[in-house]
Amino acid sequence: MNGYQQTSMAAYRKAQRIRGEAQAQVFRCVRTNGPMTNMEIAEALGWSINRVTPRVLELRHAGFLQKMGVKRCRITNNNCLFWGPKV
Repeated sequence: MNGYQQTSMAAYRKAQRIRGEAQAQVFRCVRTNGPMTNMEIAEALGWSINRVTPRVLELRHAGFLQKMGVKRCRITNNNCLFWGPKV
């Protein structure tokens, strides 16, 4: 396999599915900060919620993020779904 570890190639192929800088920023935010709600992601990135929500959905469909459960959002103080990297 040309000297590359199979796990490295799998990680490379998976990384290629992230489309665009906005998706990459959302994914990095969640990966760096741990599981977050959409509003927490929006605040961390300085974006509107309307910019975050579609990116989270795209990343979920691509297999990068998964629902981790429900928690109290520190921004809205409501119970919300929160997202984490899919392992």
